[in-house]
Amino acid sequence: MKVKAILIVTIMVLSILPYTPETTLKSDNVPSFQASDADVAVTQLDITTPSVYVGAVPTVSPMNHIIRVTIVNFGGTDAEGTLTLEVNDGSGQSEVDSRDISISSGWTSNHIMYWNATNFPSGSSLIALWTNDPSSTDSDNSNNQLLLSNIDVLDVQSATRVADTLPNNDDVLAKGLWSGTISMINSGTIPVDVTADLSLTSVLGGDVTPITATTIQPPVGSLSSPALFTNIDISFDGTPLEGEYIISGEIQVTGALSATSTISISDISVTFDFSNAVLSTPIDRNVDPGEWTNISFLLQNAGSLSETFAVEHTNVSGWVQAPSVIYPGTSPLSLASGASTVITIPVEVPQDADISDSEMVTLSVISQSNNLLLERSVIVMAGELFQGTITQNSSHTSGVDHFNVEPGGESFTHEYILNNTGTAPAQYEINAAMLEAVPYWTIISPVTITNILLPGENITIPVTFILPDME
Repeated sequence: MKVKAILIVTIMVLSILPYTPETTLKSDNVPSFQASDADVAVTQLDITTPSVYVGAVPTVSPMNHIIRVTIVNFGGTDAEGTLTLEVNDGSGQSEVDSRDISISSGWTSNHIMYWNATNFPSGSSLIALWTNDPSSTDSDNSNNQLLLSNIDVLDVQSATRVADTLPNNDDVLAKGLWSGTISMINSGTIPVDVTADLSLTSVLGGDVTPITATTIQPPVGSLSSPALFTNIDISFDGTPLEGEYIISGEIQVTGALSATSTISISDISVTFDFSNAVLSTPIDRNVDPGEWTNISFLLQNAGSLSETFAVEHTNVSGWVQAPSVIYPGTSPLSLASGASTVITIPVEVPQDADISDSEMVTLSVISQSNNLLLERSVIVMAGELFQGTITQNSSHTSGVDHFNVEPGGESFTHEYILNNTGTAPAQYEINAAMLEAVPYWTIISPVTITNILLPGENITIPVTFILPDME
């Protein structure tokens, strides 16, 4: 007699660690699956907590750090051994953490380890080392360690200006509201407050017009995931201004480590004129792969007369889902004095976009009365997509989602394959159970929480069925 039941194996994304391929320490190992013995290689060493490259020198805060170490068994047999994290401070090598590990042939595994850098001087080296158990053989010992050398251990208070939408020198601006951004990254290892102290001064003298600026706290990055940029929003009202002005000032960086430091901004000469327009810049954004976003540019005719505009856009990666010419010169956009309109450009992030992928969309507006060109750019970055698929090994005639079970037989184990089909490293929670009641059956999954799986990586999950005796 056959009993038909439905087994459901669920996966849940639990957590992720940041991953940036360009800045991780990797080995150049070549797979050797044809080897009969095990061949375990340490392939990646990532510091995921506050750290930064100062020039070419890796620099970490004096704190307890989370280290992610990746190993791969390139050999033809399973391996048993110990993964050790060691530090060489110049006077000798000492162990700071270790894991006893069993890794199957062809598998990749990620392991979280810890290093308290508070007790070590600058110039230390961090070493991830694999040691095989005496009971097994490693066919290639040359790939058993990775080294990150000459590490400075100290706090760094720093921020860097990476971009801005300030006017260009000799730009003509409208007599109206103006807004822009200054993009900053935290290039240190501790939190900082960053703001801009800018103003407008007439070349003929008179009162100084302050430029309003927000204060931001750009996030601290790490060697494995460099800091993301954050925008300082700046604005002023140019309605009462006329003639030539100079934009001047500085960026101020404040933190707990030292006094406020400044980043100078070169003087910018601008002219305010009645016959003009204002084009706002949208905020850069992250969008998950497979999702859409609408980029909205606000165009305002700030002149005293009606105006017509030719409008077009350019893009880099081909994510924009709209014609490049929005309003041609032969059929321009017409705006009355003081009127405004929103120009919307749809962008779709591809389903297979990597985390590091991005699209830059630039909108160009030409005033047909005076050929004034306004250009604004926005960046759309691919966000992190968390998903996975799980399939089973089955050749059943009804498909891979089916297999036969004979009650009264001995216990058996069925294998499921979990694949990280997202774009970010992830851990998965595994639950195995029936969709309907099956008395006296026992279902056991030895894996309840997986190691961190990189995008495209898969593992095999064994599920054991203990069947009741039949009388």
